[in-house]
Amino acid sequence: MREDKQAICDTLLLALKKTKDLYDLVELNYIKGDGDDIVVAKFQNGHEKKVCVTMDSGIEMILDIAIRLF
Repeated sequence: MREDKQAICDTLLLALKKTKDLYDLVELNYIKGDGDDIVVAKFQNGHEKKVCVTMDSGIEMILDIAIRLF
């Protein structure tokens, strides 16, 4: 099965926004690069945080995002 990592990010965004720590999260964008895959998290105040998800499965990506954004 091929995982749709942007769809995973879209669904995860809804859950993370329900938390007191990440209520101000507005976007999670999956970017597949030539060597590195990253998720860019955007917040209401304009701040962005990048999470490296290279070689991650879908569940590993969820864990990496949750840990690194908290």
